[in-house]
Amino acid sequence: MKALIVALILLISPLAQSFERDKALHLGYSTVISAGTYSLFRLADHSKGESLIVAVTYTMAIGIAKEFSDPKFDGRDLAYDALGALLGPILVINF
Repeated sequence: MKALIVALILLISPLAQSFERDKALHLGYSTVISAGTYSLFRLADHSKGESLIVAVTYTMAIGIAKEFSDPKFDGRDLAYDALGALLGPILVINF
């Protein structure tokens, strides 16, 4: 699992310089929201799998709602939301 985190960091790092600010914000906020949601559900004695599903679903619901409220829909924003939604719990599990 730690290898996956290292791979994600290496994948993201070169892209960080070419990120638009908006994409970086989508990734960052989604990671924080998902990690926080996952942590709260684990503290409430839910299983890892259930906590992961809730964290990803909740984070993506926020991302989708935010994207539909924007005047211009950008599917790439949702891709960064999805990456952050998955990255958050991975970071919590391993650290």
